[in-house]
Amino acid sequence: MEERISILLFKYLQETLSPEERAELDLWVNEAPENRELFDRSQNDVELIEWLRKRHQLFGPEYGARTKGEIWSRFFGRVDADWHRDVRRLRNRRLIAYLAAASVLFTISTFTYLYMQRSAPREYKAVEYVHDVPAGSNQAVLTFGDGSSVGLDSGASTSNIQRLQEWYGASRDINASSTALVLTIPNGTETGKPQQHSIRTPQGGTYSLTLSDGTRVWLNAASSISYPTRFTGAERRIVVTGEVYMEVAKASSKDQKLIPFIVDTDGQSITVRGTAFNINAYDPMIVTTVTEGNITIATNKTKKASVSAGQQASLQGDQLQVSHGVDLSKAIAWKEGNFLFRRASMEEIMKDVSRWYGVDVQYHTLPSSTFSILNLSRTANLSELLEILAASKKVRFTITGDKNAQEKVTVIVDKP
Repeated sequence: MEERISILLFKYLQETLSPEERAELDLWVNEAPENRELFDRSQNDVELIEWLRKRHQLFGPEYGARTKGEIWSRFFGRVDADWHRDVRRLRNRRLIAYLAAASVLFTISTFTYLYMQRSAPREYKAVEYVHDVPAGSNQAVLTFGDGSSVGLDSGASTSNIQRLQEWYGASRDINASSTALVLTIPNGTETGKPQQHSIRTPQGGTYSLTLSDGTRVWLNAASSISYPTRFTGAERRIVVTGEVYMEVAKASSKDQKLIPFIVDTDGQSITVRGTAFNINAYDPMIVTTVTEGNITIATNKTKKASVSAGQQASLQGDQLQVSHGVDLSKAIAWKEGNFLFRRASMEEIMKDVSRWYGVDVQYHTLPSSTFSILNLSRTANLSELLEILAASKKVRFTITGDKNAQEKVTVIVDKP
């Protein structure tokens, strides 16, 4: 078993795991706390990874033709001899053995390697489907002040871009693509009343834009932003729904006072002057996570809270709470293009699945267990994600319908 896990850990660091191997590794990680500790260590210890790389290069030619038993015997003797000289500062000797053994095993002959792969567990087929579901993509709809709209996606036509130019004016530098819309206004070149525009992403869509003041905005699936074409006055104000990540640019008035940036959602307002944060307002609970700087949250019930980098505010009803030491990587994984769940409920995971893949979810049985998915790319097909969950042997899935035929697609969750 240790040989198999060492291979999976090594392939994880090399980013060469197949969906079945990722499912197998996730299952092992969740079996025991010490397994989780070993896995986290393997990702974050730079010295260990460098040591592994050197050992892989050193051992490969020497042991390439030896049998598996001889390799393991020679390897552990080599590790014992080198321990105090090379890895005194590394605390977990078991992890060294796991990862270094992987580098040795990868130099075994092709026949031995294929034999180990063939004998490894492969029972991860508890996902039934005829038509797989592709991942979401960059797409959104921009609505103008008069209610008319244009599509912003990989199929955006030249006429759509011309329409943007007409609305935003010749003084603007317009850059619209399948992934982003950038609006830039040279100082003093635009007059008149600003227009109120909005951008909305559908299920299975994501998009980013840069506002006229330089503020950058990323929209997750089924999200929206309403904004003025130009900010004027003593404040900058926008309205968002769904999930949005923002990097707010600082702006000063003529007397050098910072102009606050205000983000309104259903139930709260956030005031910032230059910072980065994520708002998740899908559910009744609004979760705001600050990654840089600080913000002030004011609720409709006149409650206020200051939230700094590394902290998270949760608003449900009239209850506003601030948590410290939160997992920032989990909060912004979607913006980085990944799924990341740690001990999440099936309902929590499937809500994200529904939004990103544009599918409905039906529960024949709702598992009470929690599940983890470790940095799976959001470009993966739906079946790849479900196979990781099904590897726990606590749940099975059936996908019905065909998106390519414009059919409704449903994921059925059931007991194994």
